[in-house]
Order: sequence, then C-alpha cells, then structure tokens
Amino acid sequence: MPTTSVGAALSWSRAFGAHRLLAGTDFRWIDGETDERVYVAGAFARTRVAGGEQQIYGLFVQDVYRPIPMLELVAGIRGDYWRAYDGFRRDTPPPAGIPARQTYSDIDRIGVSPRLAALVHATPTTDVRASAYQGFRVPTINELYRVFRVRNDVTVANEHLKPERLTGGEVGVEQRWGPFTGRATAFWNEVEDLIANVTLTTRLPDCPVGTTCRQRQNLDRARIRGVETELELRPARDWRIIGGYIFTDATVLSAPPQVALEGKRLAQVPRHGASVTVRYDNPALFTAAATVRFVGRQFEDDLNTLPLGSYAQVDLFLSRRLARWAEVFVGIENLLDTTYSTGRTSEGVVSIGMPFQVHGGVRLSL
Repeated sequence: MPTTSVGAALSWSRAFGAHRLLAGTDFRWIDGETDERVYVAGAFARTRVAGGEQQIYGLFVQDVYRPIPMLELVAGIRGDYWRAYDGFRRDTPPPAGIPARQTYSDIDRIGVSPRLAALVHATPTTDVRASAYQGFRVPTINELYRVFRVRNDVTVANEHLKPERLTGGEVGVEQRWGPFTGRATAFWNEVEDLIANVTLTTRLPDCPVGTTCRQRQNLDRARIRGVETELELRPARDWRIIGGYIFTDATVLSAPPQVALEGKRLAQVPRHGASVTVRYDNPALFTAAATVRFVGRQFEDDLNTLPLGSYAQVDLFLSRRLARWAEVFVGIENLLDTTYSTGRTSEGVVSIGMPFQVHGGVRLSL
C-alpha cells in the first residue's frame, strides 16, 4: 500500500488586552493506492490496483477571552475544503461483473466547524468547564476505493461516501483535595452520515457466492454519549498514581436503508474501559511506569452478532536521561502475554492482538 503524504501549517497568535487571538491555515495532500494479488482456492487469479488522491485545506481563527481572572471564554471557527480526485481501480483479468478499468468521479466538500467553550475557576480548588462544538471527518482513500476480504467476509468500497458530521458538547469538573485530584466529564455527541461497514442482504459483484457481503455506507445518525472519570494521587513528590474509567454508549439512532441497524451498538466500541498507572519520575535517576488497562466487551460487526470478549493488559516503561539531549528507554507491552481477540469473521476465524513485546531505543533532541 504505497502512500505519500505532504502537509504544511502556518499559525499566528497575539494578545490584545484580555483577548488572545490565534489564527492560521493548514494543508495536506495524500496519494495512496493498494496493489494486490488475488488468490482463489489457493491459485493466483488476478491483480487488483485501486487508489486516488486527496487534498484538504483549512483556515481557522480562535479568541480566548478572560474578562475576569476566574472566567475564560473560548470562541473559534474553522473552515475546510476537501477534495478527492483521480480515483481508479484496475483488475487484470477482471472477475465476472467487474469492469477491467474503473474511474471514479471527483468529490469536493466545504465544512465549517464552530466551537464555544468556557472555563470557570469556581474556587481555588474547583474548576468547571463546558463546551459545544461541531466537526467532521472525510472518508479515507481506503474507504472510498479499496475492496478487502478476510476469509469469507468481503467488504466493498464506496466511492459515493459523504463526510461524517459531528455535533456535540461536554461538561466537566476538576476538584483538588491536597494530594488528590479528581476529574469527571460527561459528553454527548451525535454523528450524521457515520461511515460503517454495513452487512448487505443482496450480494454485490465483488462478493462471490457463499460470502458475507458488507459495504462501507453512511448511516443517517448515531449517538455517542458517556462519562469519563479520573482520580490522581501524588503520595510523594516523584510519585503519581492515576486511575481512570470511561463508559461509552455508542448506538445507531437512524439508518433508513438498513433499519435492522437501528438500536444496535456501533462496531468495535466497548462500553467500558479502565486503566491504572503507577509512575515514578525523578530526572536525576529515571522514569518508570506500570499500567494495567481493561477493555470491555464489544462487537466486531454492525449487526452485533460477532462478540469480542473483554481483556486486561499490563505494560511497563523505563527511561533514563543520559544528558540534556539524550535519553535511553525500554518498554514492555502485554507483560503477561495475554491472548485477546481483535477481530472475528462470520465463519469463526478470530484475530488476536499483539503478544508479549519488548522495544527500546535512544531519543536525541537538539
């Protein structure tokens, strides 16, 4: 999957009395494709090449206003222009029902994303914050043009995908009690035109007989709401203990072409997640951290018929600064070599996550 990406950004900021202005622009260009050799029943059948290009231009401005010391207000707006073009697919030789060469229409969209936020220092130890916002995500080159198959599950691309559009808000509080700091945030987001892998009842040409056929499609509306909490303890100057928990309710609210999905949970989004980290940080000696992460049950598919079980994982990290510009580090992921599932097909083939792994290196900074 050869891919090339180039980006640039320019920003400007300045303070005017109680205002702090920030403005800027950014740009990104992406060129990618997938080069595949397709095998059927163990024998080479064809080559398949698909890909395209994307450009994203953005402009933004933001004002942070502090009318009084205890209050901070933020207002911002961002505009983006997205273009997907030169989409193509070539099959040599083509399978039945698929043209040998396909070119896709160019797509362009303009999106505007406003944001409002407020932070109130209610007391010397209590902060309250709230925000409301909109945003969007454009479909990737992969989602627009690439077909893929895992055993008997085929997922077909969709060159007509529209960008996802999110509208949401959150409220939160942070409370400090001596060495303790507690944080809690409640959030509510609704996404229009959510991109999902949708199971079809009618096969497409890319789905041979006997396979489960899915296609990337826009769902009318989905809701993601929940609560995130965190408790931090500093028992000594160099020690931190951080525990966190998140509950996420991610549900399809409306899907007129696929009404069977309404009320179903979004695929690969667990309801429950938690972590505990113990960290020691002494620049004169070393930095060390141990983390236990828990990921709750979730579903692999849109119809909620392929469950993925919950699991816990232990990670370790150790680093030592050799000089102001050099640091050596080592990390261990999945210390207990836990076997956990990350994917599942309709015929029962389970993909598992990364086993015990050690990595390390040297960081240099100039």
